[in-house]
Amino acid sequence: MGYATPLEARIAKKTTKAIIDYALIEEGDRVMVGVSGGKDSWALLKILDELRQRAPISFSLIAVNVDSGYKDYRHDVIARTCEARGWEYRIEHTSTGEQMDDILDANATPCSLCAR
Repeated sequence: MGYATPLEARIAKKTTKAIIDYALIEEGDRVMVGVSGGKDSWALLKILDELRQRAPISFSLIAVNVDSGYKDYRHDVIARTCEARGWEYRIEHTSTGEQMDDILDANATPCSLCAR
């Protein structure tokens, strides 16, 4: 069973190498993938799901999103996507956004603060 694209195959090969080289996943592990909604976290979740289905060991995945509490944040998109693909997920709702609004200047973005 091949991968959907050459890019997916390359990512799978590099991810597998990292898992083996650093003993990242063992039989029975439950792997949490932090999902922000960005391309990188979706790609990691997707490739780990592909590898999980092909792996000689059994492990499970759970996607976790921390909803910072910003009014227009679309955590429903994360929930719908995970449900559509059959991925277990959890969304942790917080009020971090309100606290960050108190810390940040009016024209600053929260990304700079969270990145630290």
